[in-house]
Amino acid sequence: SDAHGLKCPEIEPKPEKVDNRPLQELGTLLEYWKKVYEKDPERQARLRRGHLAEQVIGRGCIGLTCLALGIPIDPANRNSLNSLPNLQHCYTTLSKAMEVQKSWDEKNICCTDPTTGKATLKNWKHKRAKPQVFMVQFNDTIHKSIKASGAIPEGIITVGKPTLFRKEEGGRYDLTKGINPSFSKKTGVYDLFQSGLFDFSILVREASPREGTPALRFLHASGSGPQAMVTAVTHEFLLKQYYEADWANCAFYCVACQTPWSGNRAGKPIVPR
Repeated sequence: SDAHGLKCPEIEPKPEKVDNRPLQELGTLLEYWKKVYEKDPERQARLRRGHLAEQVIGRGCIGLTCLALGIPIDPANRNSLNSLPNLQHCYTTLSKAMEVQKSWDEKNICCTDPTTGKATLKNWKHKRAKPQVFMVQFNDTIHKSIKASGAIPEGIITVGKPTLFRKEEGGRYDLTKGINPSFSKKTGVYDLFQSGLFDFSILVREASPREGTPALRFLHASGSGPQAMVTAVTHEFLLKQYYEADWANCAFYCVACQTPWSGNRAGKPIVPR
């Protein structure tokens, strides 16, 4: 492992040609939420208990990732670590993240109850809890919003130095160990997201993709709020966004376990060492 830390590592190269259109528009966040919510009464109870409407509609891209992972939101503090995706197993290529996902799935890591050793844990859909892959893009420096005052215009300023990330065994990056003197002790790398300079996209598989479209796609939101659009996009689409964005200079593919639910209560997520 690298004891000193590295600046944001290089990820997969920018694709030469990309169709800028999304694969499929899935409606506004509000419309998407209603489709998820109206499945069955049992599911509705779990969604209400986890305040997942606020998670999805109020938070956009990160909310869609949290919904897929079944992460409930703390209504008193939606930026608490318990309301955010786990960033301890991240990689620089999609193929490596999917390799880790497959290994966890085959070993039943996300559904094995640590108290019994049996593969009995269920996700919020009451199916076997599984690992999922998501892509996160962000800026490696902490930013702070400032209000206009005199000669200083309103905007966003950089605070502190660029964050350094340690590359560990197997190509893993634990983003919660990011080195930045401006990080708070409680939230660490999540401080990078406080000013909104981030983007999350959750990888999903289509059982029966439309002819001519890939089976792998990412769910993405154009923003937060009821009228923001939910779209299915390709990996190439996200890479193009990353390389052309003036706000993002860091990206990773992370693997996390779905939160286990028992009845209408969320349990503690499994986080492999």
